[in-house]
Amino acid sequence: MSYAEDYKKYRGKCKEFCEALIIERPELTMVRGHYFEISWGRDEAHWWCTEPDGTIVDPTSKQFPSGGMVENYTPYSGFSDCEECGKSIPEARIIMQGRYTMCSDRCAMKLVGLL
Repeated sequence: MSYAEDYKKYRGKCKEFCEALIIERPELTMVRGHYFEISWGRDEAHWWCTEPDGTIVDPTSKQFPSGGMVENYTPYSGFSDCEECGKSIPEARIIMQGRYTMCSDRCAMKLVGLL
């Protein structure tokens, strides 16, 4: 299968594939986090599984050109940074402005040019 076909098959379906894998292999743990794709130069929101010993099992790693390099997986810490001011905020307090995380209405308004 070509990279383009792998991308189409797996992109945006990482949680779904992990849930199916957990049914087959209940000893695995699902992990939510980010994968840094070197060729794209950015973190991508992602789901994968781990073995009890911590080994990464990623059923959708072929969506990434680098193919799932172990050092590029980062579990989600429960905090995100405000796109406007950089403040670290807990997930429960995040305000979403499109795809951007904000810490306050003030930062959200500033991001879109209303302040």
